[in-house]
Amino acid sequence: MKSDTPAGDRQSSPLSILDLIDYFRGGAKPRAAWRIGIEQEKIGVLSDGGPVPYDGASGVSQILTGLLGRGFTAYREDGHIIALERNGERITVEPGGQLELSGATLASATACKQALLRHLDEVNAVAAPLGVRFIGIGVRPFGTLEQIPWLPKRRYAVMRAYLPTRGRLAHQMMKRTATVQANFDYDSEADATDKMRTAYGITSIVTALFAASPIIEGRPNGYKSYRAAIWLETDEDRCGLLPFAFNASFSFADYV
Repeated sequence: MKSDTPAGDRQSSPLSILDLIDYFRGGAKPRAAWRIGIEQEKIGVLSDGGPVPYDGASGVSQILTGLLGRGFTAYREDGHIIALERNGERITVEPGGQLELSGATLASATACKQALLRHLDEVNAVAAPLGVRFIGIGVRPFGTLEQIPWLPKRRYAVMRAYLPTRGRLAHQMMKRTATVQANFDYDSEADATDKMRTAYGITSIVTALFAASPIIEGRPNGYKSYRAAIWLETDEDRCGLLPFAFNASFSFADYV
């Protein structure tokens, strides 16, 4: 959320519960203005199946640098490229080097699919000459956790220290997993709460339909979706279903 309030005023006026409720209410749009936004993470591997480092001739930084020549603007932290942006699309890197597309908001699922395919073609054109391939799977299937380097990003340093205090598989989530997401608009508080209940209601079905992480460290792990198992032991404060969402009176205020 962007504010035009001077920084000093923001610091002396912390957000209230009503501010947060109004933020969600302010996101409502008429149906004609509805859009879909997708997010897609993918796991890069070298020719031996090993993880892609951030630095080096075949590193994530080289892929990002190669994309710069295609009209992207780079965002840096401590001298490292950590994100690219172009025409509403954003490319970022997850803690274990997973490359993520946050797509522009588009009018249909078909348009999102076409944008994703263009993105994959573009990324592969840059990565393939470096010996990097991307796999569409929920968990990195090869290599130990220690062999996966951390992305040099300050936010991830905070998460790296904090999340293991909330769940024993937190580092597995950060370094090994990849996901896809879809973001949908709503026209009212009632519409938003209906959509949230629907999403919660079909979560287990969607997890089963797209289960794609049965291998870890080169061996079967006993799960169809080890990614789902990892998230169950990551941070219960931030993850999982909210049972009160199924109450008839559920509202933005309850969520806040």
